[in-house]
Amino acid sequence: SVAVGAAMEAVGIGRLYSGDVAGVYRLSGANIAAHLAMLAFIGASVALYEAVRSGSRGLGVWNILALSNLFILVETGTRGPLIALVPMIAVFLASGVLQAFRRGLVQAVSLLVPVGAGAALLFMKFETYLMRQSEKGLSGREYAWVYFWEKTQETPLFGHGLGRVLTANDGSLYSGFLVPHNEYLRFMYDSGMIGALVLFAAIAWVLAAVAKRLAGWERWMFGAFIVGFCIFTFTDNTLSTIQITAPLCCFINGLYLTSRGKSEERRNVNGENESAGRRFVIE
Repeated sequence: SVAVGAAMEAVGIGRLYSGDVAGVYRLSGANIAAHLAMLAFIGASVALYEAVRSGSRGLGVWNILALSNLFILVETGTRGPLIALVPMIAVFLASGVLQAFRRGLVQAVSLLVPVGAGAALLFMKFETYLMRQSEKGLSGREYAWVYFWEKTQETPLFGHGLGRVLTANDGSLYSGFLVPHNEYLRFMYDSGMIGALVLFAAIAWVLAAVAKRLAGWERWMFGAFIVGFCIFTFTDNTLSTIQITAPLCCFINGLYLTSRGKSEERRNVNGENESAGRRFVIE
């Protein structure tokens, strides 16, 4: 997206950076800044997960990819996905610290370099984020959330009908709020509490099926990703925007196919070891 955006600017049909109402220029690529941030969020999440899964093998490559996506994310000036990355970064740091104690200086350096680089990226753009926060607050979301919440109370159980949220704004909100930028409210408005519960229960079932195939730090990283994604879902359209739903589905499907049921394998290995131990004692 960034490469295409740069090419579009080079031929005069687009801009790589676009300004917002606060006067802040944000990296947009071939998208709008918010959609590019969604892509970068998934990219950084996948890289952090793979960095933990790979251990010391290929760690440098995954760190570079994580930092590249973090750089793009920071340049978009988007706050929600940055906050959503915090749980994964915390697990990444915890895993790295334990490995540094076990493996010594080399592992410690491989941890400190990406952490230091990431902190430097945030520091350089910190003033920009402060400006956006002081000028825009939650970008009007606080008013949209109240408005759509009151609308959900009109038909709380079954909602107004799928897709009806797009016509909910009667003009009293800023025209950019065709949807509430909160997927919990969106699906409560469309399908009511019953429909929303069914939808999110189905999503939880899929995520649980993936988590069961993971073990150790991989399961912790996936759990951190889920927590972060749930936070992100509270502030943006994470389940109805193709720029995030497509890579999200690829990530989850890839995890399921490549995990090879590691938790089951470990249980089987433990069971075989116990059986071997019992046979040894008997013999």
